[in-house]
Amino acid sequence: LGGHLLRHLKRQSTCFRAMNRFMSCSPALTKMLGDTLLAKIGGAVLDNNTLTPTEKVLDSKKAVGLYFSDSSPESYGEDELFKSYLRLKESGKDDFEFVFVSLLPTKEDFNRRCSSLFWPAVPFEKVDEIKKLFSVTGTKPRLSLIDQDGKLITNDGLDLIVKYGKSLHPFTEERIKAIATEKQALLNDVVRAIFAGSIDPKARHAILVLGPAKLSPFVSNAARRLRALLGELEARHGPAAVRYLVWEDSARPAADAADAASGLPVVGTDRLLRGRLLDALCTQPDFSPAATPELVVLTRDRDSGAWTVTSTTEACHRMMLYGLGGFPWSDAAAAAIQEAEERRLQELRAAAASSLGHLRAGRGLQRGAGSSATFEDAGAVAARSDAVGLYFTSWYWLNTPNRARRGADVRHPEGGDAEASLARHTVTSCYEALRAAGRRFEVVYISADSSQAEFDQSMCAAPWLALPYEHRELAQDLRKLYQVNSGMIIVDASNGRIINYEGRMALECGADYWPFDDAAMERARTDELKLEQRRREEERAVETAEIALQEARPGPKAVLRRLRGPFGSMVLASGERRLGFGSFATVGAANCVVPPGGKGYYEVEIVECTAAGQVGWASDITEVWDKPTLLGIGEMEGSWAADSRSQGWMPGDVLGLAVSVPVEQDHDDPDGGFAIWLALNGDFDAFDGSTVGDSDLYGADRGVFPAVTGQPGFTVKYNFGEAPFKHAPPAPDFQPLLAFCK
Repeated sequence: LGGHLLRHLKRQSTCFRAMNRFMSCSPALTKMLGDTLLAKIGGAVLDNNTLTPTEKVLDSKKAVGLYFSDSSPESYGEDELFKSYLRLKESGKDDFEFVFVSLLPTKEDFNRRCSSLFWPAVPFEKVDEIKKLFSVTGTKPRLSLIDQDGKLITNDGLDLIVKYGKSLHPFTEERIKAIATEKQALLNDVVRAIFAGSIDPKARHAILVLGPAKLSPFVSNAARRLRALLGELEARHGPAAVRYLVWEDSARPAADAADAASGLPVVGTDRLLRGRLLDALCTQPDFSPAATPELVVLTRDRDSGAWTVTSTTEACHRMMLYGLGGFPWSDAAAAAIQEAEERRLQELRAAAASSLGHLRAGRGLQRGAGSSATFEDAGAVAARSDAVGLYFTSWYWLNTPNRARRGADVRHPEGGDAEASLARHTVTSCYEALRAAGRRFEVVYISADSSQAEFDQSMCAAPWLALPYEHRELAQDLRKLYQVNSGMIIVDASNGRIINYEGRMALECGADYWPFDDAAMERARTDELKLEQRRREEERAVETAEIALQEARPGPKAVLRRLRGPFGSMVLASGERRLGFGSFATVGAANCVVPPGGKGYYEVEIVECTAAGQVGWASDITEVWDKPTLLGIGEMEGSWAADSRSQGWMPGDVLGLAVSVPVEQDHDDPDGGFAIWLALNGDFDAFDGSTVGDSDLYGADRGVFPAVTGQPGFTVKYNFGEAPFKHAPPAPDFQPLLAFCK
């Protein structure tokens, strides 16, 4: 009996030990994470006031993932981690748990995060101890997977989750190795299917362009870029196999994608092959190259011949950005480029503090172009200069002539004409004025030109120095150093200190404001305000005198006034009945109102039409508005106009404008019953009929008066009846506007 009892107790003890091992939290986890965790057992949202025993939270868990994160919106991998966690829990996989270890700086931040946290969390007081145990520094997120005994499986759990998702379960070393083997075998099979056994056995790399059959600019640019790089790529890295995969069902992929592939060999795909490739690449579901191409770079092991994925989702962008220097366009290659770039920028910062040391390269700084170019050391330039303007621009902005053309509109300038003019004249004139005044100032052109020919065109007539075109990488680094794409930065020649970030604007102020520092720019602003006030007073006086001159004439007279636009925008010579514009403005004779029941006519002769203008009728805009505006006659309510941009007027053309104002407006008529005629050189049929619709004069029950909108480059001569008309109105009963003037 005693022996039987002893054997029974031994079996029971063994059973209890097994249950304790597999059905409860190990002491190692409790010791590591503490006696309690913040958790709400059975709930989806963590309650930050609920401390639950660790052994209860982690009961029967065979694997635990410690998620170190600051939970910022851009935290790497958190979305995929959350999705995988939910899918596994919903499918009944409850033998694991993720535990949040905060990388947030304060307990208040921690408590706010815990109010919406989905998984348990280590109390804030315990965080530093666990971070030290796992050598965690900074705020980069990490998922450290440990087993039930607290043994570390991997610190790369987040990368593995992003790569494999829920397939990584049950998070053991064996599973990690097995899934890698499975994906490797699948990848090899897919590559064989894509290349159909025709791949060069010597090829070290395979490059797959995943794109649509339909041609788009970005697709063709990427394909052409890759094709241009292939020769040098193979010379540096050995043979490479390239295919353009049509990422959609296509009956004739080679024909359909011929333009998009830009000469690359084309392979069609079906849904099964696309799915297998995505599975082999371990790519997230949002990977969709149907609109823009994706680049996949594979590398083959020399010994085993197995293919491994070198880069996927960012490879195309990196190819376009870095070219062959970034091959194989992987995360590691991009990180190396960025690290090298940061080292160069640090060296440039240090060199800039020593007499323009960051501009010292090759033969020196260049003046002139071609065989007549001369060179000067940057140190010598610094020695003879107090300040240097680093001028970041290109041939286009320096050399494109003003494309002033008939009908152009300064409100919508085309292609940088004004910018080109400013660069060519203002900067040059101020530079030469400074040099003539003996100021120790120099300009160095930092080119953004796309070719040596463009650079030479920029420098052939430029009076300043330039960083030679062959130092394009240095020019790009200087742009990054100063965080500028275009413009001028003025620096102290001796120590590199930035004097003015807005060098172009400083030069526009003129040479009198040398050396363009803060004090000088404040003086320039003060002087500009005074000058503007004086200019406005002078323009007001000129305008007032011109209006008084019109009003002083005997008999009926039309008095033109500025209705919209600042002082100085109306350039009027009333003795010649000539109207021009100093800036965009609207001018009208509001004392010449054609009343209800009246019929009026006037003529306008085009003198200049290199900019847009509008001529027509107005009703409600009688109050003067001094502020600049972008709306003219025909664009404001209560007005109608013909527009030079659509009519094609030429100097010498005579426009005849006639209007018949109804006694009572017809509310069923969209135009209110108004009839408007427009003639070109006496031809009222030149504009598809006598009545021009869409008048926007509905509601003008007080009548209408003549009005003109223009800008610099638009000049007319008006005739309201002061002289015989050149052409007859549409009917004898139309009266000249002078008959309605008050």
